Amino acid sequence: MEFQVHALRRPNDPPIVLVKWYDATKWTDQEEALLLRLRGEGKTRREIAQALQRQPSAISSRLRKIERRTDEWPDKTTPE
Repeated sequence: MEFQVHALRRPNDPPIVLVKWYDATKWTDQEEALLLRLRGEGKTRREIAQALQRQPSAISSRLRKIERRTDEWPDKTTPE
């Protein structure tokens, strides 16, 4: 769990402090496998988020990360 603190102020105003909280829970291999399986079954981002108890934005981010990783390391089992 991480916190970010931002001080917001205009000139001559007292500082306003905004605390932004987010849970930076690591993805497990099992969660990633379930994400890919549910995506392959045609589930929506919202449905996948509910199943994995994560935010829909986290689902989108993880799918993009998997896609980048796949592009960088193509499947070595396919013939060249």
